[in-house]
Amino acid sequence: MPEWVWLDSSHRYHDLTSGRFVSGEQVRDWSHAAADASGDAATEFARMLDDGQLSLGDWQTVMREEIKDAYVEQYLLGRGGLDKFTKSEAGSLGGMLAEQYRYLDRFARDIAAGNLTEGQIAARARMYIRSSSEAFERAQMRVFADLEKVKWTVDHAIENCPDCLAFEAMGWRKKVDDPYSGAIPGSGNVTRCGVNCGCHLEYQ
Repeated sequence: MPEWVWLDSSHRYHDLTSGRFVSGEQVRDWSHAAADASGDAATEFARMLDDGQLSLGDWQTVMREEIKDAYVEQYLLGRGGLDKFTKSEAGSLGGMLAEQYRYLDRFARDIAAGNLTEGQIAARARMYIRSSSEAFERAQMRVFADLEKVKWTVDHAIENCPDCLAFEAMGWRKKVDDPYSGAIPGSGNVTRCGVNCGCHLEYQ
């Protein structure tokens, strides 16, 4: 990932090496690559747990750290860097993490019950990492707060749920109207795809 800065004046990322603007698509590619790397780590933790290299308590500790790192990375990428990060945003990010930690506690209890295979643990752990896309999208909402319209955009290279397809069909809408009833890609709320959502929001 090159060195870049966010310019509020243009609502664009600026590559400090080349001097060029960075496309929104490129930024989303960075976001996906970061999530994939964290997901791979979560899969490895599941293997180590199954092999006895990690106790359940140690597994929960490393998963908490991986989830935290994923959420922070995604939020800062979406926000435009640490220098744009405010105390109020730290509170919002902390709230998202607290929710994920509660889910992780429940996950650990399910593992302790002995009802999950290594593959099931790995798949579910990756879902926790994928949910970090919500942090990226919430940060983007802050970045584009002064723009009036929003559009739900699906990735047609993957299978999309009916809810996301219906949102995309709505086209550009006024943000003030809350056109998606509080839904945010990756949040796990409203849409049937949950945290597996591959969509993103665009603004103008």
